[in-house]
Amino acid sequence: MWKIGRINACGKKHAPLKWELKTNVGNNRLYYIHSGVGGYVHKKKHVEFAPNTLYYIPYTADFTPWSHEEEPILHTYADFELIPPILTDEILTMKLDPKTAKGALGTFEAISSACTQKELLIREMTESNPARQLLSASILYLTDLVSKHNGIAPIQDEVILEVLSILHAKLSEPITISEIARLCHRDEDALIRRFTKVMGITPYAYLKDLRLRQALILRDEGRSWQKIAEEVGYKDAASLLHALGERKK
Repeated sequence: MWKIGRINACGKKHAPLKWELKTNVGNNRLYYIHSGVGGYVHKKKHVEFAPNTLYYIPYTADFTPWSHEEEPILHTYADFELIPPILTDEILTMKLDPKTAKGALGTFEAISSACTQKELLIREMTESNPARQLLSASILYLTDLVSKHNGIAPIQDEVILEVLSILHAKLSEPITISEIARLCHRDEDALIRRFTKVMGITPYAYLKDLRLRQALILRDEGRSWQKIAEEVGYKDAASLLHALGERKK
């Protein structure tokens, strides 16, 4: 079963004139296109957005959107962390009937509007916050709809799910794979093989990528590199910047 981690943004608005989003940063995205002219580039293919359609964009997807200046895309959106991730780099789509769209997407828009009026940041809401719980439920509902429509199922391996929960929970703490194996009561080598087979990446590589993706999100919020390093488990800004530089190669 999926659950929602960080929610970085949500709302309803027209796409800006220069719609330039950073891909492979860390957000999974849900877009519902209401109207307008635009599209995206994915795997070097140009695709036009379709109205009344839900798009799920995994953080691993190669995705560059565009919008017409005179007829900009109007979309409801959510940027969030999904645990466990959807293991695909494809963009999932689904046509929604108006009743379903109105019910599910109205939650995004109402909460986003309330947060704007109160000068609150969605990403700073605690998990016990009723508005965040409602928003998480809506995101999960839409994620479940579009994933089933595209034949995608969540990971069922309970050991892998336990490891993923630990990795996300220990994002800001120094932790080794040996410690994770001990917490899961598993042999370290066997755990690494099992995780790699399911996820296509080692636990250490997954944790490192998770930390760096979160660092890039925090950078866009204007935080200092030293503060970011502390929040994503690096001892100092220099170590974090070196790791980010290696990631780009």
